[in-house]
Amino acid sequence: ELPDDVLACLEYANIGVHGTGRHGYLHCRSGRRWELERRWALHPELRDNFLLLSIEDAVAEGLFGPGGDPPPTLRPRLGDYVAISLGAATLVSPQEADRWRH
Repeated sequence: ELPDDVLACLEYANIGVHGTGRHGYLHCRSGRRWELERRWALHPELRDNFLLLSIEDAVAEGLFGPGGDPPPTLRPRLGDYVAISLGAATLVSPQEADRWRH
């Protein structure tokens, strides 16, 4: 579950239990990218279980395939960061966490 202080940095998070919980695309609020990185690092459950990469770094590492940038029509959907699970941990919203906890 994403902590409240991390959620406060986000405009939108494409995460969830229906197939995307092992990775998530994070869209930051204007001017809050570095704050998200700092807050992410403060939470061991995030820092130790997920690799947080800027979309620029993910492209440079070839995560979207060879040949550089993703198509222009796809780029806005990717947001600012991708968080990739390093194991079995998943990312869910607080609402999903409450719903699936029962």
